[in-house]
Amino acid sequence: MPLLPPSYYKKQWYAFSGHLETIIPFMVDKDDRQKYDRQRLDLDDGDFLDLDWLTGGTRRLAILSHGLEGNSQSHYVKAMARHLLKMQWDVLAWNFRGCSGEANKTTRSYHMGDTADLAEVVSHASSKEQYNCIVLIGFSIGGSMTLKYLGGGNHPNELQGAITFSVPCSFSDTIKQLKKLSGRPYSHNFLKKIRRKLHRQSSILGIDESEIKEINSIETLTERIILPIYGFSSLEEYDSICSCLQYLDKISVPTFIGNALNDPLLGPDSYPLDLAREHPYIYLETPKYGGHCGFNCSKSQTGWMENRAQTFLDEEISSKNAINT
Repeated sequence: MPLLPPSYYKKQWYAFSGHLETIIPFMVDKDDRQKYDRQRLDLDDGDFLDLDWLTGGTRRLAILSHGLEGNSQSHYVKAMARHLLKMQWDVLAWNFRGCSGEANKTTRSYHMGDTADLAEVVSHASSKEQYNCIVLIGFSIGGSMTLKYLGGGNHPNELQGAITFSVPCSFSDTIKQLKKLSGRPYSHNFLKKIRRKLHRQSSILGIDESEIKEINSIETLTERIILPIYGFSSLEEYDSICSCLQYLDKISVPTFIGNALNDPLLGPDSYPLDLAREHPYIYLETPKYGGHCGFNCSKSQTGWMENRAQTFLDEEISSKNAINT
């Protein structure tokens, strides 16, 4: 039922491919670092999460989850946070383990299906008893975490919806995209960042230089690092448990998925058209253009993701629940 018509058409003339739409916003992000109020959340396993807040004293909170090797300073997170604050939403942009600028204390890191830390963040925000409406906004694998978390149930009543962009809904599907010639630059960039992190954490992880050099793909990284840490027996088991695709039908709050058809990192499984036609809470929009977390390469105007999030919040969440600011 909520299969939405594309509303994104105004890509810049010079962004004539999904690759350029993906890369240009990152390259032109010259803004100063966003000034957040940082809070450290100590976890029961002895580790921590760094939470970055923008607050204006409202009763509405948006929790933002970044993408692979991003953080609260990623260009798409900063843009969304600033826009939401103007729209009278408080913002909590949390950093995945090892992504806040300081090495974490345990072997645990994060992956596309690891919802435990997101659950801790939501629980922490809910326990403040300040907010009568909480929404989740996730980008890329932050979107995958968000959708899997919602499909798993057990979220607080204050959580009333979610918005996601450029979501890889299937691990195996995304691996196929990264193995293609067009996907190799993205894989190389991700691995370059991850190897630096592995070097910093090598003593905790119990790995040496030769083992780090052998990690030459996201698939190998998952097999050598993620599987043993999290107790998965195989890539197939990881895919079956961690891909958010199989959790979508259990989502019970209004949830928007915006995945561009020219996204270079997404395969066919990331466009669940048939499910969206029948599902009462999944709102799927598949613009022809947009790239991966791109959608707007111009700094002179508010981007499509921010405007689309605002529209969804206004039409499907705030108005229907009569939320007071």
